[in-house]
Amino acid sequence: MNKLKRPLPDSPTKVPFSGAVQVVGTSVSTKYSLDHGGTIPAPQGDVTPRNRVEQYWAARALTAETLLSARTEHHRELRTLSFGEELKRSRERNALMKANEDKIARMEKLTWALLGVIIFLAILIVCMSHVNQRRAQRPQRWFLPSHFTIPILSPFTSVVEKEVSVIGSKTIVFAIAIIACLVYFVYRHWLVSRLHKE
Repeated sequence: MNKLKRPLPDSPTKVPFSGAVQVVGTSVSTKYSLDHGGTIPAPQGDVTPRNRVEQYWAARALTAETLLSARTEHHRELRTLSFGEELKRSRERNALMKANEDKIARMEKLTWALLGVIIFLAILIVCMSHVNQRRAQRPQRWFLPSHFTIPILSPFTSVVEKEVSVIGSKTIVFAIAIIACLVYFVYRHWLVSRLHKE
């Protein structure tokens, strides 16, 4: 049951006419002074409630003011706590984003370094294969000649010995570049998925 809606202790018929007129007259004079003066007039004389009706309304006004002040204080505390929590959460979020950005930057540097090493190794392998191919193509005096005849078969038959690679150097370079790019993209995909899981 609501405390503010309890029945009056006395019925309105038992209130004396002079008391009702006195309350109405006081409210009218207060309203007049607020409308025309703009300030609340100082209470004149004793303002304590004299009968039960005035005591009842004074108690209700005091209860309403107490509840309003308590609710206002509660809302103020809630706003202060929520603002503090939001501030703390935003600071934690900013710190976490900064840490993640630092991790991503370090991982990108490591990835570029690994990619550079892979490209360097691919170029080194291609250069070494090219140098070895040139050395093999040069005629050397102290080895047997690459062109010789086989007199057993026929005096007109000759065998030419030549080293030819099945896969050319351009194909090797292209395959190494494709493998390096594939390894880089797989590593980057793995890194991004791992960071999203964290």
